[in-house]
Amino acid sequence: LIAKLVKGDFMIKAVNVKKILPGKLIIETESVNPSVAFVVENIPDSYVLCDSKGRVISVQSKDPNVPTIIVPSIPTIRIGEVIDGDSYAKAQELALTLRGTKIEYSTLALVDDTTLGVRLKTGVTALITINKSIEEQLAALQAILADATIKKESYKTIDVRFSQAILRQN
Repeated sequence: LIAKLVKGDFMIKAVNVKKILPGKLIIETESVNPSVAFVVENIPDSYVLCDSKGRVISVQSKDPNVPTIIVPSIPTIRIGEVIDGDSYAKAQELALTLRGTKIEYSTLALVDDTTLGVRLKTGVTALITINKSIEEQLAALQAILADATIKKESYKTIDVRFSQAILRQN
């Protein structure tokens, strides 16, 4: 019974069954919570929800109130399986890592196969690569944002993909 419940519904994390005599059965379930959602940029009302392991757990039309990553497209997906492509896993890693920082952002987007864009609440866009440590790039971004000697109005893009960060006015 437990194996059938867990195998058939990917939103169920664990099941506990207790038998209380006479004739009572108590079934307790623990749900899997979505950690991020992917949404295709031209299809705004179709959220692909993934758990912390990157497995697709459901697709829904309502905003799931979890970090949402805008992507140009999503490969064929199957409920219970991880989305193919390293860039999707790295985008999810970025979303989960950002939770533990003081960086306030409004949008996460997969710009291309190796670049992630973070739209900060200040209107500045940060560019991050999946080919380097996300933690190191976020540390560099935090250092730039905290630097009082840099005029915040003087740049619109912070590119931390390289060994030296680049601030662009465009």
